Amino acid sequence: MNFNLSFLNKLKNKEKDILQSENNFYRGAIPWFLLCSEKKKIIYISTSNRNLENYYSMLENYYEMSENQENILKKIFKNNKKIIDIFENISQNKEDITGINIRLLDILKNQEQFILFVNLQITLDVFFEKVKFLSFEIGKEYSFPQILDFLVENGYENSYLIEKKGQYSRRGDILDIFPPDLENPVRLEFFGDELESIRFFDIDSQISVEKIKKIKIFGNWLSGNNYELIELIDELKAKDITIVIENEELLDYKMEEFILLDRNREEVYRKRYENLKKKSIFVQTKNFSQEQVETFRDKNRLEKLSKTENVYIFTNNYEKKLAEYGKILTEKENNLEIEKYELFEGFIFNENKNNENNFLVLTDRELDGYIYERKKKTNKAVKYKKVNQIIEGDYVIHVQYGVGIYKGIQTIDERDYLKIKYADEDILYIPVEKLDRLEKYVSNDIEPQLFRLGTRGFKRKRKKIEEDIQKFAAELIKIQARRQSQNGFVYQKDTVWQEDFEANFPFEETEDQKNAINDVKKDMESPQIMDRIVCGDVGYGKTEVAMRAAFKAIDNGKQVVMVAPTTVLAEQHFERFKRRFENYPITIENLSRLTKNKSKEILKNLKSGIIDLVIGTHRILSDDVQFNNLGLLIIDEEQKFGVKAKEKLKARREKLDVLTLTATPIPRTLNLAMLGIREISIIDTPPTNRLPIITEVLDWDEETIKMAILRELSRDGQVFYIYNDVKNMKEKLKELKEMLPDFVKIEFIK
Repeated sequence: MNFNLSFLNKLKNKEKDILQSENNFYRGAIPWFLLCSEKKKIIYISTSNRNLENYYSMLENYYEMSENQENILKKIFKNNKKIIDIFENISQNKEDITGINIRLLDILKNQEQFILFVNLQITLDVFFEKVKFLSFEIGKEYSFPQILDFLVENGYENSYLIEKKGQYSRRGDILDIFPPDLENPVRLEFFGDELESIRFFDIDSQISVEKIKKIKIFGNWLSGNNYELIELIDELKAKDITIVIENEELLDYKMEEFILLDRNREEVYRKRYENLKKKSIFVQTKNFSQEQVETFRDKNRLEKLSKTENVYIFTNNYEKKLAEYGKILTEKENNLEIEKYELFEGFIFNENKNNENNFLVLTDRELDGYIYERKKKTNKAVKYKKVNQIIEGDYVIHVQYGVGIYKGIQTIDERDYLKIKYADEDILYIPVEKLDRLEKYVSNDIEPQLFRLGTRGFKRKRKKIEEDIQKFAAELIKIQARRQSQNGFVYQKDTVWQEDFEANFPFEETEDQKNAINDVKKDMESPQIMDRIVCGDVGYGKTEVAMRAAFKAIDNGKQVVMVAPTTVLAEQHFERFKRRFENYPITIENLSRLTKNKSKEILKNLKSGIIDLVIGTHRILSDDVQFNNLGLLIIDEEQKFGVKAKEKLKARREKLDVLTLTATPIPRTLNLAMLGIREISIIDTPPTNRLPIITEVLDWDEETIKMAILRELSRDGQVFYIYNDVKNMKEKLKELKEMLPDFVKIEFIK
């Protein structure tokens, strides 16, 4: 993409460094000005995480693209790539603060050029001290006593199993360590003194996720000379680092908010903040005015601009923009270029009143009102795993010996065994390397029957269950065979209408969401009748998958019915579908107890084909509901329907394409999917800017609780504090009031 050369060369070849010559920037220009600055080490501070994320995302995407186009970096930067990183809000626990310090120190010590985007809160909270570390490399020899001494001296806690950062665990020749700066713990495997293997492992499943050849293990706390703290600002200035502050007035306002939330740290915050301002460069950001935006959206006025200014349009909808601005592009006197590349916001460079030599960058935001969503590296939620994580006291089942009770891990002659108790205190010891023969026992029934080791009780029970499973499987196969033997309706490939509908989705689809959409379309375009489950957490995008399937069916002349288990949920779906489909000639109705007055008219229009999509509760399954040309049945949360409703659904679905949406599939439904009798698509990636819910089990810590509550209140949220002792509720209320500032209003409900 040649635009990079003209785009960045103008900035790179400016007579004076942009950070010295100007201080009033268009926000969209910030990342590019930083990239082209002559200053090698830059820390950019803002109160806005969204701004920081957008700046970081632009440079991250640029570097990814540049790796495939070496000429760009060679010609402009002579391969002197600036490292980029982002430090957003952190919690107040010591492990997080230590981890931030270590990451920053590593960059400061080892990188010659970098751009770091840092939130103001971190700048005020984080300080630097010296941090010790040990280096490990496969094939080298190490002294175990020295390693253990280092871990103890540097703040690590010995634990039988790794549960959190700052812990280590030794079992024979295996040493597990969870450093504060890493996302996953590390497992070191030795043969004598020689290090044979280094790998990261998942803390929940204990399964290896990545092998590496060498690693640095940092201490779990920071230690300076005589334990004297080195302030962040002094450390940065001593290393010839340029600090840039965005929008000073906003920082002043945010400072007062920090102090209001934590009066105990007022003196520290004010001192650090004043020190920070003395040693920084200030920039003021601005956006296009409404008048400017209106000019850009007027094609005639934009054409006039392109005669005197260099105009660049960066767009995600390249073909659409080529068609819109084709006339301007063909005229030689116009200086307009269109590139297929996404920027979060446009800007003007070399702005002057005469519009001479101006450099105008426009994006989808200015031309179409599209709001850029940063393409974050998605946060994977915990995947659906084989249930093999067990705790002491759980029922487990051994493939050969049957159901027993897990009694923990026991070391015998320097070897670890899982201890399983059976009837009459019989004990079975299983080597940890044979863990795959053991599963957690999962059942909704009462406690399972235990048998003695060496008896035939378990074998007889297993044989009976195997026979029952075979009968059940045969019945399921017959049902599915009847569906597969009948040809369903074959939907055509996506039309222009379908493409337009999908292009109007205001968010970026996750990879899992895209895969689910493609799976559904593939099913619908094949002669086989669709029976697919889309499984994903609440808010992960299942409804959009259903909307696209519904649109495809309607676009092919079919009617669609969506069934929800409750009236409230049906009403919510109805409102969402209406908003999403409002720009298309599609008739949508809601049929539930809330629409009794309209039910006769709705039933009539369903039968005549006037209604394209109907959403409702089990009322839709009544015998008096008849369709003109029903093609697709969408079921939301099938497990919440009653037995009678499920029987009616079963009768309806034999010849229909069926799409089931669920966050928690019932065991039978999930089992059918796992057996391949029903197809399944799993969405386990949250949308951009949405994080998986985090649950932590912690020891009581007043500071942690206080900061958690204050942070939630600072973002206009609410907090529920659940306490399990009704008698002492008033004492707990008093304790919380003493802990928190006066402006926090607290009430309790028994």
